[in-house]
This record gives sequence, structure tokens and C-alpha cells, in this order.
Amino acid sequence: MYYFFTVLFLLVSSRANFLSYIEPLIYVFTGIYLVAGFQVNRFKQSDFRFFAKFTIIYFAFITIRAVFLTHLSPLFFFFDVSFYLKRILFVFVYCALLKEKAVPLIVKVTIHGAMISLFFYVFQLIDGNAVFAIGAFIDLPPRVGNPDYTNFFLFTYDSGHAIRNCGFVWEPGAYGCFAVMALLMHFMLNRFKLDKGAIVLVLAIITTLSTTAYIALIFVFLLYYRVKGGKLAPFLFLAVPIIAIIATEVPFLFDKIGKTYDADQQNLASIDDLNNYFERMGEGQIHLNRFASATILYNIFGYKLLWGISNGYGGADRALRNVNISNGDVDMLAKFGVIGYGFFFYRYSLLFKSFLHKNEYVFYCIIIFLVLSFGEPMPIFHSSLIFLFLYHYVSPEILGMNEEEEEEEEEEEEVTQRGMALGNSN
Repeated sequence: MYYFFTVLFLLVSSRANFLSYIEPLIYVFTGIYLVAGFQVNRFKQSDFRFFAKFTIIYFAFITIRAVFLTHLSPLFFFFDVSFYLKRILFVFVYCALLKEKAVPLIVKVTIHGAMISLFFYVFQLIDGNAVFAIGAFIDLPPRVGNPDYTNFFLFTYDSGHAIRNCGFVWEPGAYGCFAVMALLMHFMLNRFKLDKGAIVLVLAIITTLSTTAYIALIFVFLLYYRVKGGKLAPFLFLAVPIIAIIATEVPFLFDKIGKTYDADQQNLASIDDLNNYFERMGEGQIHLNRFASATILYNIFGYKLLWGISNGYGGADRALRNVNISNGDVDMLAKFGVIGYGFFFYRYSLLFKSFLHKNEYVFYCIIIFLVLSFGEPMPIFHSSLIFLFLYHYVSPEILGMNEEEEEEEEEEEEVTQRGMALGNSN
């Protein structure tokens, strides 16, 4: 049952199928999870006290912001209430239902999904039309406005990404985010062992050909290296020139970043003309890339990004009326500000600190999330919002991890570090 609920949770998070874009379904799923939780006695009074405290903090924040800071119409307050009902409530119910099972099952389901994606990805490279035909045969509703897109829950094919792996998510870059975070949590649980599950996730990340996923993966490898006792200086000495060569030679890394930045500057220079054009056409949007998204939101809102505007901030300024923001970090700042995003990272850090112990390691975990969110709307995924609550339910003690075994591994790490230091001195 818990495995199935996790599959459903990730499919809703994927933004790839009708489960995720028919909004009333989220309330149906929340109700199903609540009924199941009560039937198997998974909910405790402490769960609801904990969530009640969070709810008070959330509504106090959005109320103070609406009344004293933003001075916008009440509609924007209700946008924040809608975010609470459609996203935060469902996420909490999932976490409270699964508790200590949440992270292990999210990792397990994502690994299984990666295996499936690699299977279909091979066929996609051989004949993408055949993979598209599978979705057409099953005849699930496609994503609106993209006739070249098909999704059959377990896999997505989009001819616009014919050589890239979309997995069960709507596009390759977003799938890379899911896979990288699953790899990070997998290492957190198995104490950084490069087992079959980790290899499957790495292969899945590689097949996305995603710039942000690749950069985040480098930081995962750095974290792995450091946890295993590696020194930072030798890593940088070897990694920097290798990364520089790869980044300049592989077209979807530095070359893509440069072209994206140039295109952003052109779009920003003609933003008013583009807005007027799409307004006359009555449809379409200006798809700003990562850098332009950050620039336009900073130019419009400035210091107000400290507390944010609203979940519906797109209607707060005329310049944003036809604009599609693609930078998840600044999108979150516009929604909930530095205050809200900072609170998220506080809860996120507590979880990883309980497993990794050192602030340096937690810092890498934060960088990984920021990098992924720079390219995708990661912070508002249901699968990301779970970090608001996971620390309450998941820790080494709760999972019953052997403390003596953990201490032995730390001693082995110290021995390894001393050995490397002696070798360097010799």
C-alpha cells in the first residue's frame, strides 16, 4: 500500500500526466490518503499538533504580508491559501501517513522508475515514433498544446527531446532534478555506498543531457568524495581542468549557458514589444530563461523579494502578464521571499544534518538543491515540499540505524584521512 501511495505521490509531482494537471484530483488524493491513514492508525495526535503549528506560522506570515507589506487585493491572499490547500496539505498528509517509510520509498520508487526509463530510452533512440505510439495506444490525455508529447505514467516521450530521457516527468531537465535528489537521499540512507541503485540513478541522470542536472551531479560526487575521506584540494586540482575541458567541449554545458544568457538579454530588451505582441495574438507566452527570469523579477520587485509577493505574483505587475518564469529559485523568492525560502532550507538542512553531521556536507546539499532549482521549479514540486516535514519523521534514530556501525564507519573515515595525510607527507 505504501509503495503504491508513493508511486501516486510522485506521479502527481511529475507534472507530466492528467493526475497532476486536473486540479480537483489533488483533493481526492488527499482524502484517500487521510482515510487510509486513519484506517491503519498511522496518524497520531502529535502529527496534527505539529501541522497546526506549521499552519499558524504559514497563515500568520501570509496575513502580515498581505495586510502590511504588499497592499495588494485580497485575491493574492487567496492565491497563497490555494497553495496551502493544493500543495502543502497533500504533502503533509503523505509524510504523516508514511512517516519513516517516506524517504526510503521515494528513493526506491525513483530507482524503479529510472530502470523503466532506461528501458524505454533505448527504444526511444531506436525509434521514437514507436514509443510515441505506445502512449497513443493507451490513449491517456496528452499535455495540452503539445501534439508531439505523450505520457503513459511510467514514461514520457517528447519529439522535441528525441535524444534525451524524460523519465516519468514532463521534460528531461526536470527528470534530472528528481533523479539527482533521489541519488542524494539514497547516499544519505546507505552511507554513500555506490551500489546498483546509485549506478542506475547516475545512468538515468546522464541520459537526460541536462545542464543543471550535470552540474548538480558534480556536487553530489564532491560530497561523496568528501564523505569518503577525500581532501578538497586534490579534488579541485584534478576536477577543475577536467570539468573545464568537458564544459567547453560539450555543447549543452558552457555553450548552452552562453547562448541562453545572450537570448535572455535580447528578450529583456524587447520585453514590452513581446508583451504587446502576445496580447494582440490573444495566446502564447514569453518564455524567459534562467537569467532573464531572475533579472526581470529583481527589476520589478527589488527588496520586496525579502518577503515575497504572493503565490500568484504574476498578476501583480503588468510586465509579467504574458511571461513564463523558468528559474525556480527566483520564482520561490517572488512567491514566499527570502523569509519563506530560508525557512524551507532550515527544515531541509535539519534532515541532512541528522544524517551527515558536518556543516560542510549540508552546505553541499543546499548547493545541489539551489543548482537544480535554478533551472526548474523545484521548490514547488510536491516531492520537494516534503522537506518541510521530513525531519519530523525521518532520522537515523527513527529508521533504527545502528549507531555503533555508524561510529565504526566514522573511525574508518578518520583512519583513511590520516593515511592519505601520511602518504602526502611522504
